[in-house]
Amino acid sequence: IMSGDNLTEADITDYRVANFIKPEYRDKFELLWTDPIVWHYVEWDVEWVMNLIEQHKHDIYFVTATQPSHIYNKFKLLCDALTKCSVSMTESEIMNYVTGHLITTTNKQLIKVDIVIDDCFDNFQLHDSNVYNICVSKPWNRKLVNQFNIIYWEHNPILVCEDTNDIPEIIYHIERRKEKCKTT
Repeated sequence: IMSGDNLTEADITDYRVANFIKPEYRDKFELLWTDPIVWHYVEWDVEWVMNLIEQHKHDIYFVTATQPSHIYNKFKLLCDALTKCSVSMTESEIMNYVTGHLITTTNKQLIKVDIVIDDCFDNFQLHDSNVYNICVSKPWNRKLVNQFNIIYWEHNPILVCEDTNDIPEIIYHIERRKEKCKTT
């Protein structure tokens, strides 16, 4: 990266990533994300997402606060990552899916969903008790997570997921719970 920093995900212990790069590059931080090379350093753990998409039981949306000038790089690398782990969809089908399921907004609470999966507590829908919030544990949010892997924020539970590969099982149990509620 142009700043010469060699950061890993574990080095970033706060949401303000710019605080972890050399001071002389902080005012150019947003420019870093316009460079496609930077996006190759982002870890794309999406096999579980691709599995859910290919099951055709879930309508998965990718909601991102990525700046419009950076979105093409994110779109392209997301499609590439999904294509690498796809079992039944072609690259063209994946690009079409992502095109119709990628939303950019800095106010993610505007999107009505059943389940929110995010690594930033600001994006959870805590005002709606019908929405399940799953926090993906990352170095920058660990100080908010307790040893029980569930936290209460504004009296609403947030499930904490250490391994994103566990998310399909969590969703399965959420669906079972919803079915039980319908029958009682």
